[in-house]
Amino acid sequence: MAKILAGMSGGVDSTMAAALLKKQGHEVIGITLKLWDDASRCCNAADILDAGLACRKIGIRHYVLNYKKDFKKYVVDYFTDSYLKGITPNPCVICNEEVKFRALFEKMRELDFDMVTTGHYARITVKHGVPFLCPGRDRTKSQEYFLSRLTAEKLKYIIFPLGGHKKKDIISMAKEAGLYVKKPESQEACFLRRNETPFEFIKRSTGVE
Repeated sequence: MAKILAGMSGGVDSTMAAALLKKQGHEVIGITLKLWDDASRCCNAADILDAGLACRKIGIRHYVLNYKKDFKKYVVDYFTDSYLKGITPNPCVICNEEVKFRALFEKMRELDFDMVTTGHYARITVKHGVPFLCPGRDRTKSQEYFLSRLTAEKLKYIIFPLGGHKKKDIISMAKEAGLYVKKPESQEACFLRRNETPFEFIKRSTGVE
């Protein structure tokens, strides 16, 4: 059995990814990142508490890591600079590469663990010894685009337990296990306030008109 670090957001997907691996007999630890003090979702205080509660229910340890400086540098500043240059950014793609998975891999090496996992709906296949990122079974939820900057070397150490499942089946399993918490889907940049536009955020945070 492997030792696996699970990125936990407090939502049903990451919760079930950790729960499924724990059920298979792996040693799993939950990791939640503190990224932005004014987050509207994904890494706000309520989500961190939900992730901790989920870990207690699953029966695994839970740790919160402060990566606010990295998030500001690699995601928020990139987002703002891109818009000011007339370029449309994709902060979630950059965040996965430069912050979330980087943090998981750093902790994996520190703790001498074997793999990392998240609740993304994607799959990894190996051809001629090289891992490739592929769509998840549920094409309405497939998230490989947001993981597209992860290198083959990193993919060797990642497992996506939800890749072969439909979202509706994951929800059913979560309810049966007493792990389901209804939360909004993560679809917008987490550092934007609810219903805030990118231009409103830039004006508020930088003063640029």
